[in-house]
Amino acid sequence: MSNTAFKKPVIFLAFANDADEHLGMLNKERDFIYDALHDAHEKNYIQVHKQENTSIDDVFNQFLRYDGRVEIFHYAGHASGTHLRLESGAGETELADAGGLAQLLGKQTGLQLVFLNGCATLDQVELLHKAGVKAVIATSVPINDDMAMEFATKFYESLATSQVSLEKAFEKAKDGIALRYGSEKEIKIHRGIGKRKKSDTEETLPWGLYINENANPVLDWKLPDRPKSFDFGNQYTPAQVSAVSVNQILLDLLKKSHLPAYNRKLGRFLEDVVEGEEDQEDIPLKVVDCFPLPIGKQLCKLFTPELAKPGESRLKQLGIVYQTVVELISYIVLSQFWEDLYQERKNLPQKSVELIKQYLEQDEEANSNFSYIKLLETLSQAFKEIKSNSIVEELNDLDSTLQQEDFREACAFLEDLYYQYRHVEFSTEDEENENGDGAEIKAEVEKSVSPEIVKACLKAEEYLGTAISGFAFVVKYELMTIKDIKITHYRFSDPEYSHRRFKLTRATRNENMKSDHWKKYGSFAESESVILIKTTRNSQDELPNFDQYLSLSPFLVDKNALVPDAEKSRLFSYHYHQAQDDRYCFRDFNNREDVLEVSKMQYPQIRDQFIAFRRAILGRGGNNGSK
Repeated sequence: MSNTAFKKPVIFLAFANDADEHLGMLNKERDFIYDALHDAHEKNYIQVHKQENTSIDDVFNQFLRYDGRVEIFHYAGHASGTHLRLESGAGETELADAGGLAQLLGKQTGLQLVFLNGCATLDQVELLHKAGVKAVIATSVPINDDMAMEFATKFYESLATSQVSLEKAFEKAKDGIALRYGSEKEIKIHRGIGKRKKSDTEETLPWGLYINENANPVLDWKLPDRPKSFDFGNQYTPAQVSAVSVNQILLDLLKKSHLPAYNRKLGRFLEDVVEGEEDQEDIPLKVVDCFPLPIGKQLCKLFTPELAKPGESRLKQLGIVYQTVVELISYIVLSQFWEDLYQERKNLPQKSVELIKQYLEQDEEANSNFSYIKLLETLSQAFKEIKSNSIVEELNDLDSTLQQEDFREACAFLEDLYYQYRHVEFSTEDEENENGDGAEIKAEVEKSVSPEIVKACLKAEEYLGTAISGFAFVVKYELMTIKDIKITHYRFSDPEYSHRRFKLTRATRNENMKSDHWKKYGSFAESESVILIKTTRNSQDELPNFDQYLSLSPFLVDKNALVPDAEKSRLFSYHYHQAQDDRYCFRDFNNREDVLEVSKMQYPQIRDQFIAFRRAILGRGGNNGSK
């Protein structure tokens, strides 16, 4: 990946325990460190990745995912001078070789510190320094579990809360330990592992801060105290910034993608534009309206006067569009897994089972940092193994799309963008400029928006076009709400199924907000559901049918289908689970701050479907051993 994208620094916290030699304070260490870093994480200064039950695959995959962004790698668990003791997917122990780990860490270009909070890890320091790691905190002897927790907690509290340098954070942690355990032994900072005397390990408390030769500046390194800025170098010239035309990059990329081929109506319209038979100004409307409603609604906002100009509000909306797309694709994938399990009785790979379980059990805080693209990456690999018979045939090729370098770069940028700007308040200035006059917009850009923000808007638009193009197949399908189903069956005739349904299409025209009439079908769908339908042509004498559809319930629900008298569709997507009172919380797709709660007392049919899905997934895992 290139370095042009916004790169939020990552603190990678890895924890691994052992059933036979259990570390009682490890969970506290995890929670205390995360709490210390929480504010900086919430303010989007940094991203904290907390990995529990860490395996070798987890370490490799996360460094692959956050390539060039990890600035601290912290390990807590059993260790020695030759290995880290990690956990396998089956809950057993596996050893990560110190030499191989050093080789991996040495290639992380942003890495500032490796903190090995395990027993007697000193012998790993030389390997890490030879690989190019700048700074290592390691231990010379076996360490007390409580003391290890306290030292790490005080170090990160000083680093994050007091905003001190790496050297001073180490000194403060040392002072805190000396205060409780005595100061007769000194914790030292070693400038180069080769200069360490043998007697040092006998006269000091366990920890040492070991600085690589010629890497002394790392002692002054600090956690950021503000969001990291975008850096695009000379990618966009001043002339390009001054002449910015928002949405054009996005539209150009979508027109060049498979979008027109997947949606023939759009394809024919674009051909007519070329022939001069249709107005080019109608292209945005036609592009937006070919997407399922949740995506179309958010795309449409990019063309409104208040967001059709560079600024932080536009950056926020670009991130929301991306997040909406990956969320909807995730619900399609999860729904298809359930279908495959029911129809084919197939087993899922254990890694997929564990990730889905994590997704279902996450609370509000965990969901606020959940990566849907990671979910898709894991589950798309499983599709290759189970060979799904999905009506969404493109799911079987999803893994190849997700592995494309330009697509991965786009998703990494947009995911960071979403978390960076999700708390920004939308600006409502210049609403009177309803015609979106280009000259006024350029004047506003030159007057109040920094060139860096304009560059960010340009790049985000380009990346959004790339990301949506990868999921363009979604325009082949329609979303529909099924509210009620009635059966009509007369003697010696085939039954007819009348459905009161709402087509969730045409975001720019709000047609979904009108009650639909009853329509007869030769087969039936699912009550109170949101379905993805693949339209099929029937002869004039045949009723249309529901042979080609996929229910997205319970991940996507329409409040209209749940409330008898409701006449307007409101789509909500699964957000998180509140375990204390067993509530499932959903978020409005259009107004993301609005929440719908599902419980035993309210919409229990949705809750029952979640329970059924959970049982199906956990019961069909390939290796469903408990921890």
